[in-house]
Amino acid sequence: MPLQRATYALLVLSYVVTIIVRIGFPFLLASDISSRVLVELANQSRVSQNAPPLKYNKKLEQAAYKKAEDMLKKQYWSHFGPNQESPWQFITAEGYSYAYAGENLAKGFFESDAVHQAWMNSQAHKDNIMDPSFDEVGIAIVKGRLLGSDVFLVVQMFGNTAFRAPEAGNFPRVQITYPEAGDTLASGVFTVRGNGSLLENNQLELLVNDEYLASVNVNDDTFEYNSNAPFSNGTISLTARAVGIHQEYLADKVTFTIENSKRHNGKDLAGCIVINKEVFSVTVEYACSDKDTLADMKVQVASMSFVPQSGEPKISIPLSSLPETFSTFDITLSYRDGESNYFKVQKPDTIQSMPAQIQGISTGQIIIWSSVALTILALAVSIFMMVKKGIFMTHKRQVALVLIGIVFLVGISLIGVVNV
Repeated sequence: MPLQRATYALLVLSYVVTIIVRIGFPFLLASDISSRVLVELANQSRVSQNAPPLKYNKKLEQAAYKKAEDMLKKQYWSHFGPNQESPWQFITAEGYSYAYAGENLAKGFFESDAVHQAWMNSQAHKDNIMDPSFDEVGIAIVKGRLLGSDVFLVVQMFGNTAFRAPEAGNFPRVQITYPEAGDTLASGVFTVRGNGSLLENNQLELLVNDEYLASVNVNDDTFEYNSNAPFSNGTISLTARAVGIHQEYLADKVTFTIENSKRHNGKDLAGCIVINKEVFSVTVEYACSDKDTLADMKVQVASMSFVPQSGEPKISIPLSSLPETFSTFDITLSYRDGESNYFKVQKPDTIQSMPAQIQGISTGQIIIWSSVALTILALAVSIFMMVKKGIFMTHKRQVALVLIGIVFLVGISLIGVVNV
């Protein structure tokens, strides 16, 4: 309990410190603003209105960076500088001959979603993002001290070198068609389906809760991915992101809910595992009442894997197969409906590998060695009894033949021990 209370106290303290720093010293915090994510969000908004996605342009990126540096140097926060510096001069200075151009500015934000949402809530900024006359964009994110405050500046430059708007219709895009936003899935195992066209290498990436999940090929403008490993119950944010053939950063995101998933906390499932030590082996058994729903069970120790030899979720592992040192049994449970669970169970203190003097000796070798030892013991007792009763002296030839036979059998047994 004292440790638990201390942990809670540290969590609360870290949260309070973060709030204080964010309010009083925001410059000390790292920014989660990403130029790629901002372009993906802009293109997601544009494509939803059948406007062509924006291509990323390095010259516009450099123009945006020079504009941010100029604002920090001359301490102004405006589209036009104190000496009438305009956004267009920064664009042309990078060798970008524009027919159409635009600029969005933001400061005081820490996350990409917040920046994009603020721009979309402002009509003038939204007009730039949605304007079909623009077909290229570049973004700079620069930290510095502006007008007495330490901030992150975001400069978004738009452009088009042609005196005509891009044609709507056939342009790069990516879309998740299943699951749909707001869906509730009855299983942690599901199939992701969607559309994609004019993508670089005909590939896209799937992310779950902003963490990489898989790379998927797009065939005939469609893609499909089966989640073999189950996801836990709760809210899932699924993103499909790709790059168009002209460097358009594209993404589509849906949020849905999973219920009744068989993926459980490993700590809960560990209570279903019973581990017993036998004379020469260890048994690992799944003993909970839902074992009939299992299709398979696997136990891994270090680099070795073991599976049941019968239909029951029970595995016997020879002690001689266990490494000298290990800490956990890694267990995978596969269910009949396709879901699975992976978790670790701590090795009980009573489980040890074979003692050092017989480490590496198989059960067959132990049996043969025991037979040899008993044979030698029986031979010694027989010789003692024959000598005591005088048989050894009166039947030398017969006794010699018996001894030769016994020695031959012992030799054969020793060869067996070596080869087992």
